[in-house]
Amino acid sequence: MQESMAKLPEFAMQNLTNTAWAYAALGFRNKPLLEAVAEQTLGNRSELIPQELSNMFWACAKVGHLDEELFNAFATESMRLIGEYITQDLANTAWSFATLRFLHGPLLAKISEATSARAADFERQELSNTAWAFALLDGADERLMTAFQREVQVRLPEFDAQALSNLSDSVPTCAAELLRRLDPLLDDFVRSMPKTLGEWSGNGFTQVMRRVGADNFGRAGTRRLFERMGVGVASAEFAQRAVRRIDLAKAEGDYRLETWGLVHKRLGHSSYGMFKME
Repeated sequence: MQESMAKLPEFAMQNLTNTAWAYAALGFRNKPLLEAVAEQTLGNRSELIPQELSNMFWACAKVGHLDEELFNAFATESMRLIGEYITQDLANTAWSFATLRFLHGPLLAKISEATSARAADFERQELSNTAWAFALLDGADERLMTAFQREVQVRLPEFDAQALSNLSDSVPTCAAELLRRLDPLLDDFVRSMPKTLGEWSGNGFTQVMRRVGADNFGRAGTRRLFERMGVGVASAEFAQRAVRRIDLAKAEGDYRLETWGLVHKRLGHSSYGMFKME
């Protein structure tokens, strides 16, 4: 690894960003590598093309690595090249900013404008991810929300579980119909969950997740899922305890995992055992 990193100055911009993208696609955080790639690309950022910029945003977001100097510099370059961005570049950039809670108003305004004009060209996942991103950050303006509403109404039969979940949280005027279409998928999810310890220890749940095609059901979808599972609404005391636990986990951190290792999510503070079972 050290020998490879020593050769990074010899890499072309595409090779650098592809390297960061490849590690992130595998779910592997390598902070020293990301920092080395950032150092090399920052010095030559005027050479980057839209795909390379959006790939770096995506790679950092995928492994939870926020480098504000890099993001601000690349956001400036992205604004200069926004006219060359394809829909995937627009969606990946918006998704990356939302995932890391990084707010760059000028670039988001440019992405909003471009998305509003080209929403019909967005693939299903690109559309739902972009709507989710703007809902999570500073919200979609009237023109962008109108574009989202139009596309949702036209494409309702196309949306899979993940798109239905994202869009139900992001496009309020269409939420009722989106959730109605999500309900059968939630029912299937609950019916298909493993029933025994033996089934849980196998790959049964993984197969369910693959068939359903969603890694989460969003706010509204998850509430409906919990209702089907008999999980009651969390009390205010529980919510306060969960927030404290999250803050503590952030403060404690784990240097080894932050620097090097497979990306994973801790679920301890939101386990089903902490909800009121009815």
